[in-house]
Amino acid sequence: MYQIFTNVNLINMRLGILTLALSLVCQFVTAQVNLLEKVETRNHAVIAVAYSPQGNLYATSGYDQTIIIRNTKGEMLKRLKGHNDMVKCLAFSADEKYLLGGGDKKVVYVWDIATGTLSNTLKGHKADILALAVSANGLLASASSDKTIKLWQLADGTLFRTLENHESAVNSVSFNQAGTILVSSCSENTVNVWDAKTGFLISVLRDSDKKGRELLCSAQSPDGKWIAAANTNNKIVIWDASAGYKLREITYKDGPVMVMQYSPDSRFILTGMASETFAIWNAETTTQVFESKAMGDKTYSIAFSPTGDKMLTSHYTNAVYVWDIKSLGIPAYLEALKEKAKPAPKPEAIVAAAPVAAVIAAAPKPVAKADIDINIPEVCAAKVATRYALIIGNEDYNSNQMGLSAEVNVDFAINDAMSFNQYAQKVFCIPAENIILLKNAKAVEMHRAIEKLSLLAELSGGKAELVVYYAGHGFPDEVTKEPYIMPVDVSGTDLRFAVSLKDMYQKLTQNPVQRVTIFLDACFSGGARNQGLLAARGVKMTPKQQDIIGNLIVFSASSAQESSLPYREKEHGMFTYVLLKKLQDTKGKVTYGEMSEYLKLEVGKRSILINDKPQNPEINISPSISEDWKTWEF
Repeated sequence: MYQIFTNVNLINMRLGILTLALSLVCQFVTAQVNLLEKVETRNHAVIAVAYSPQGNLYATSGYDQTIIIRNTKGEMLKRLKGHNDMVKCLAFSADEKYLLGGGDKKVVYVWDIATGTLSNTLKGHKADILALAVSANGLLASASSDKTIKLWQLADGTLFRTLENHESAVNSVSFNQAGTILVSSCSENTVNVWDAKTGFLISVLRDSDKKGRELLCSAQSPDGKWIAAANTNNKIVIWDASAGYKLREITYKDGPVMVMQYSPDSRFILTGMASETFAIWNAETTTQVFESKAMGDKTYSIAFSPTGDKMLTSHYTNAVYVWDIKSLGIPAYLEALKEKAKPAPKPEAIVAAAPVAAVIAAAPKPVAKADIDINIPEVCAAKVATRYALIIGNEDYNSNQMGLSAEVNVDFAINDAMSFNQYAQKVFCIPAENIILLKNAKAVEMHRAIEKLSLLAELSGGKAELVVYYAGHGFPDEVTKEPYIMPVDVSGTDLRFAVSLKDMYQKLTQNPVQRVTIFLDACFSGGARNQGLLAARGVKMTPKQQDIIGNLIVFSASSAQESSLPYREKEHGMFTYVLLKKLQDTKGKVTYGEMSEYLKLEVGKRSILINDKPQNPEINISPSISEDWKTWEF
């Protein structure tokens, strides 16, 4: 007899926490925000607030030129005096030993929290200091009306770099969680993205909206993926931090925004308004999830607690407000991210050795590869630097949405995408670094990838060749019949965040390109390989045919109300299998016209023989390429 001890329960617990937290991402329409405490101090007129990195302390600066440090019970621990300055911004050091402040006297104050004494003053700015940011690796960034940002080593107060590229007062600075990227903004409508270590200016972001002539504040998400900035046109612009393109906008009526901050989990944006209110926004969907009542004056300062269960607001009154925001689910989400980042626990030692035969019997059987996944031809003498591909395999929908059964998943979609990726490199000669490969992609990822592909086309100056492959659910709008491809976290009942084929076609052809080739192993009638998203209502629709412009051709897996079916024996979609089989057999020496005829014949024939259902691929061609497309070669 033998016994093997594993940490199965622990693994299941972690998976349970992760699934619960991730299910909160698109769940919120409104949030419950409750006032926990209103802490008043006579004549203090709060200007700035800040939480310590562990959330054990918070600090306020006031018009009375004092700084108050409190614990989470609201008890005053220290009151710092003697600097005789109007401190406009506060930040704690990463180790919580020091509190930093900047104000009108052009210096950064460094207070020792334990003793309450001023331990250092950092000099170098030529005007008042408007914003501070501290990184986890010990850097301090100070932003000033002198149009500069200064970077300091907190350990010894050394000024080691001055960043100069802004044309007016710098009103906001923020580090990403790793402390590698610094984002700054100023009123002349620019956001600068810096390498915090070298001082290199990575990019300059501008909003094309001429009505929003002035940026009032900016914020960087802790995960470093997003940058948001508020302008005078009652609009918040959100950019993709890595690619530098505008991703989405938040518009609001009661503005302007005075201050803003991302939540610790990067999912929400807290804004303080000149209209005496504050609001919380879902950063991904741009939906407002909470708006406060009028607080008596402008919202001057805000702060999320690092744990995500509380937040602070101040309104130039003698009070600081402490709010309960547990309904946003931030602590659970942060915990899930921590669990996800942990390595899987290793099995403990085997108490008694298992018989060899038993171990062999228990070993998983290797999965047999389909013939198209073996001996993929490599035909490229050299890669084509101007070819780019976006490849998406969306298979697992039920894990990403509540109330869906496993039957709605798209069998083999990831397998399809992985195989197409190999053919893209070996047959289409696309460099691996030019390929965006997404598995079980969410809405933000898909929209961001399409924007990135469009940007690459623009930068290529008309020389780019774009390839898009998608395997997953398609879905028709029940009113307009417009077809969409579906991210794994988007429901058919709310298509606002799905990807419209019309919009995707427009984005990919808005810049001059050599050609755009799209392969869609999806149907848009509401059916699917297993069970469609409309199957529960017994509905199928004929999707609206999309107008195509430019050098664009679309190979679709099925027609009208047909489903796009699997080839289970090969563990691929039928359309994808036949497509890749032709590329394999011809070593890529096949024209688009030949491929079109082959797909129609072979997919139609095999689908009847294997699945007992019709499936007839369609080819949709832009009128501008007329008959020319037929002679194009892969």
